[in-house]
Amino acid sequence: MVGFIEYDGVFMFSVEKKRVDSRVLAQLFTSQAINKIADGDLSFLYRILNDFLTPRTPNLRVAQVFELAFSKLLTDYKTEYFFKNAIANKLYLGRHSAREATMLSEFRVGSNKADCVIVNGHTTCYEIKTKFDSLKRLQDQLSAYIKIFEKVYVVCDGCHINNVLSCIPDEVGVIEFTVRGALKEIKKAKINNHEIDREVLIGSLRKPEYVYMAESLTNKPVTTSNMNTYSQCLDIFNQASSKELRVLFKHVLKMNRKADSIFVSKLPPSLINTAISFKLSKSKKLAFGEILTQAINKDRKCTFHL
Repeated sequence: MVGFIEYDGVFMFSVEKKRVDSRVLAQLFTSQAINKIADGDLSFLYRILNDFLTPRTPNLRVAQVFELAFSKLLTDYKTEYFFKNAIANKLYLGRHSAREATMLSEFRVGSNKADCVIVNGHTTCYEIKTKFDSLKRLQDQLSAYIKIFEKVYVVCDGCHINNVLSCIPDEVGVIEFTVRGALKEIKKAKINNHEIDREVLIGSLRKPEYVYMAESLTNKPVTTSNMNTYSQCLDIFNQASSKELRVLFKHVLKMNRKADSIFVSKLPPSLINTAISFKLSKSKKLAFGEILTQAINKDRKCTFHL
């Protein structure tokens, strides 16, 4: 990546500086940085503001620093966070009611983790491939996701489009994450009507979730010992139809893994993924929401270590 730096009044080429700067800037959108800021440690924010950003106004709110950093990174260093944040803003909040739908991050499916899952009228899985990612595991990942989700998409950088289209199953859709941060549907996903894989499904759920589903299917409590609960619930799943399981699967995820809509409402667009992907306690959510409204000025000297 070629850029320019000024040294002693002379502009010089810098090949790596922009990439290095971007990597540092991207750390602002990590769980570790967000947690530190929620704890009241704003030193990294000051470092970002002083070293990497050129605000048009001298006084900014903390939320505006995140927006500036996000905008700067969007042009040259789109990490997985940016893909998830676009899905959260444009597909989760843009198409659905937060009261009727939910979005999950890093949802376990067999030996894989689905990057994003949106649950509304359907369960839709989104597997992300940034320009920094390999497609080596993609086919195995998709074959797992098809076993339990009704729709599956690959959301990828434009550099991967042709290779993705050449290797995905017919029912899988493709969305391009464009250079401007938009989501462009290249191939529409088909609704998956295959038999749901009971073992993969139950393995993706927490114990209270699969027990709830089993009891809902039989209208009876699961009374076996803790050691045998999984086996009993799997037996019940095996006797149920895929349609019944899909309905209950959606219901239990909406019921137990609801995104915090109040917290989401306090966040600027650049931070919506924070509410979905990062684990913050209730007290930290409140503190972070308040910190976002605070004013922050340049030139305060602080140290921060990630």
